[in-house]
Order: sequence, then C-alpha cells, then structure tokens
Amino acid sequence: MLRNIYQYRAFILSTLKVEFFSRYSRSKLGFLWSIINPFLQVLIYSIIFSAVMQAKIINTSNEYSYAVYLLSGIIAWNLFYEIIIKLLKIFYTYERLIKTFNFPKIILPIIVVTVAIINFMILLFLYTLHSYYWGIILMSIYTGYQF
Repeated sequence: MLRNIYQYRAFILSTLKVEFFSRYSRSKLGFLWSIINPFLQVLIYSIIFSAVMQAKIINTSNEYSYAVYLLSGIIAWNLFYEIIIKLLKIFYTYERLIKTFNFPKIILPIIVVTVAIINFMILLFLYTLHSYYWGIILMSIYTGYQF
C-alpha cells in the first residue's frame, strides 16, 4: 500500500490541488464561506444556549468562553462530518477519474481525508490566530498599554 502511495505521489498531489481549489471556485464567497459557516453556527448556538437557556461553563467569568468552547467543538465536528460524508460518496464523486485512469483505489480516501485535514488546519490556524490577536488587544486595553 505504501509503495502504491509513493508511486502515485504526483497523481495524489495534483488531485489534491485540483480538489482543494475547485471546492472554493464554485462558490461566490470562495474560501470565506469556510470561515463564515462555523462562525455563524457558533453565533446562533451562543445566542440560543447562552442568552436564552443561560448555559455557562463552570468556573469561568468570561462571557465569551462558551462561544470559544462551541467553536472548538464545531470545527472538530465539521472535520469528522466532512470526512464521513465525502467517503460515503467517494466512488460517485470520482467516477470519471476512475473510468479514465488506472490507479489503486486506495488513493481516493487518502485524497479526501487529506483535503479535509488541510481545510481543518487552515481554519484552526485562522481562528487561533484571530483569538490570539483579540486576546492581545483586549489585554492591552485592560492594562492600558498603548500600541
């Protein structure tokens, strides 16, 4: 199996690139939709659970801690959901590729999982970077430090 993956590494990389960029070329918002979708889910869940149902995380006084908790769960759930759903439709999605080229079919799940993990890592990096900068800004406001 590893030999097949190594032999078809150029095929895997080219397919990964096509899959990753074609995913965002079909929507008007592009990659921005991948960022907006979890954020809107967290916003809706935070409003419903925090404001309406008064759900809070124990031993925290920060009002945004529940939203951060939800965001981490939603991003992880979206990774799991995307992998499962795409793997269920893998042969239908890549039907033309399977009929056109002769290659080991074990490569297809590797491509699907890798694209999902790359998307997850980008989202995780962006949200972590975003929360890091907001933490610096809020801490500087709290301490009175001027930039």
